[in-house]
Amino acid sequence: MRIILFLLFSILWFWWVYGLTLALASAFKTGIATTPMAKYSRQNQPMKFALTVLVQAIFWVGLVFWWLNGLWNFVIKVFG
Repeated sequence: MRIILFLLFSILWFWWVYGLTLALASAFKTGIATTPMAKYSRQNQPMKFALTVLVQAIFWVGLVFWWLNGLWNFVIKVFG
């Protein structure tokens, strides 16, 4: 019963995060949301541009590793 509930909540969680990801992608595509890199010019504000790129790179790499960790924990729970 615990495994079934875990699978159900995992599917709901991934569906919710996938929906939020699609909504964010749609917001970027339509221009409702913008990335901070679009605000700074590499030639005019190189320090702000470099810091923005660094912060976003750390965020996205962290997000990818967070997803991989969640996937790894999911595999351990199901098959372990």
